[in-house]
Amino acid sequence: MSYINENIPLDDIYLSKLENINFEPIFIIGVNRSGTSILYKLFSKTDCFNVVTAYHIIKYEELLNNHINNLEKKSKKELDDYFNKKQSKRKVDELVRHINKKPVYFTVINMEE
Repeated sequence: MSYINENIPLDDIYLSKLENINFEPIFIIGVNRSGTSILYKLFSKTDCFNVVTAYHIIKYEELLNNHINNLEKKSKKELDDYFNKKQSKRKVDELVRHINKKPVYFTVINMEE
């Protein structure tokens, strides 16, 4: 996680920009093989919804900073490279991790390694 100083996350200086934004979250929940992935993909393709990906979850305290300072692409590439490096160590289900995929099968990752 990145900080302005040791106690203040990067996004803290931009939080005031979100004060007048209204939104109604939609949660897609269902058992395996019930169509949640199709619904998720459909919503994401319409550009009417902002979908949450692994990038948004892992980098949640620097999303605004990355967007405002045009660092999203670089940050996503770094995260993707990290996932690709760690992929070979995954043994249980061998699901491919990718930062633009939905976080349905997301595992805990120690980014400090």
